[in-house]
Amino acid sequence: MSSELIAGGKKEFFLKIILFLLILIWNLAIFTRFFYESYPNISIMEPALKKVFGTVCHSDPGKVLSCNGNSTFACARCTGIYNGSLLLSFVFIFTHPYKKKNKKIPWLFLPMLADVILNFAGLDIYYHYRAYITGFLSGSAGIFYFYSGLFSNLSDR
Repeated sequence: MSSELIAGGKKEFFLKIILFLLILIWNLAIFTRFFYESYPNISIMEPALKKVFGTVCHSDPGKVLSCNGNSTFACARCTGIYNGSLLLSFVFIFTHPYKKKNKKIPWLFLPMLADVILNFAGLDIYYHYRAYITGFLSGSAGIFYFYSGLFSNLSDR
């Protein structure tokens, strides 16, 4: 491994790998129903996954992502949040942009906020793709702040 790749140090690099793997497992769990046909034995996890995702997402059947009779355990917005977190956690394995102050990142939360307010107020209808995209942007911003806080606290020690 090049020293540039692990510029933050080996401990930071391996912590980022572990965080990525945990977020990857979480994302795969969201899509578990899509694997039932190929791997029928994993369907025994359905009750546990419903309970777990039911604590972090409303999982409204009308708002989940569906394809060929399969659906995600989380709504489109939450799925976008977790997918955005996954993508950036992968990128952050090799880069360190979270170590710099970025005043533009908070703006990534605004589209989701506007979408939620408009839907809640009844001024607009729910679109799965828009919920997913606004969630993706917010998840990306959220993981940016998570990494910023985590790694600045670790470097202070």
